[in-house]
Amino acid sequence: MSKLFRFPFIIFLSGAVLIGGLAIAFRGRGFSPPGPLIQEEHFHEYEVRIYKRDDETIFERICDKLPWRVSGFACRVLGEKEWSGVEILKNRRRVFSTYGGPYIGIAEFGSKNVVGMNITGDDVPNIATSESLGRQGGGSLYVFECGKEFRQIATVESWGSYPKLQDLDGDGIPELIASDDAFYHWPVCRDGEPIPEVILRWRNGKYVVARDLMYKPAPAEEGLEALATVIRSSSEWDAESWWVPPELWTNTIALMYSGHESLGWEFVDRAWQAGFAGKHKQELIDHYLRSRLERSVYAPEIVVMAESSELTMPPSQPVHTK
Repeated sequence: MSKLFRFPFIIFLSGAVLIGGLAIAFRGRGFSPPGPLIQEEHFHEYEVRIYKRDDETIFERICDKLPWRVSGFACRVLGEKEWSGVEILKNRRRVFSTYGGPYIGIAEFGSKNVVGMNITGDDVPNIATSESLGRQGGGSLYVFECGKEFRQIATVESWGSYPKLQDLDGDGIPELIASDDAFYHWPVCRDGEPIPEVILRWRNGKYVVARDLMYKPAPAEEGLEALATVIRSSSEWDAESWWVPPELWTNTIALMYSGHESLGWEFVDRAWQAGFAGKHKQELIDHYLRSRLERSVYAPEIVVMAESSELTMPPSQPVHTK
C-alpha cells in the first residue's frame, strides 16, 4: 500500500521542483509590476511609476493553508510577498526598479513629490522614493540624481520614525529627520520604545549630521536635579535582575544628542541609586550606553558637539549613506 502512494508523491514533488525552477527563471528576466499602477510622475525624460496590490493571490491563500516549511519554500521561490514596486524610466528605458513591502512611494517635501526637485542644494534635479520599514512606523529614503548620468546617491534607513524632509534652517533645501537605529528596541526590547532622532543635511555628496540644528540649551539645574532624584528613588531598581529604570538611559541620551555629552555622563552618576550593582555598575553602563553609542553611525559626530550657546560647531562629517 505504501508503494502505491509513493509514486504519486514522487511525481508531485518533481512537479513542484519543476514549477519552482521555472518561477525562478521567470523572475530572473527582470522587473514585473506586482500590482496595478497607483502613482505616476513625469519630469522631462523621466517617469516614476509606483505599483501596489491590496489583496492576496489565490496561490497565497493556498500557501496560507500549507505547513510552514512548504509555505516558506513557496515564499522564497515565487516571491508572493512583493506587495509593491517602483520603476524609474529615462526616455522609456528602465534605469531603476525594486520591490517593496506594504508601502513604497514617491517621497514628499512639503506638499510636493520629489520628482525633478533639487533637495541636495547641488543644483541637480533629484528623484526620491520612500518605503515603510519595521513595525514602529519607520521607513527608508532613497535619493537619486538626474544629472548627466542617472544614479542613486543615498539610502537612509529610519526604523523608529518615517524619514521626513523638512527645511529647518530656512535655506530652501530640506534637511532629513531620521531615527538613530542603533537604539532600536532600546532600552527595553519591545516595540514602542523611544529611539533618538537625528537631523541630517546634504554636504559634499553625502548626508551628514547637522549638529547645529540638533543643539538645544542645557536644562535648568533645578529641573535636572529633580529628574535625577525621581529616577534615583524609583521603585524599579532591582538588584536581583540588575534592572535600572529605563528613564536613566533615555534622559542621558537626550542630553548627549542635544549637545551635552559631559552633562549626560554626569547625569548617570547623579541619578544612580547609591550602591546599586556595586562593582558591576560600569558593566551596566557599558551595556546600555557605550555599546549603543559605539554601534551608532551618527553618535561619533554628535557627542563632540561644543557646549556653547553660540553654536561654535566643528565642520560636519559624513555619516551613513550609500
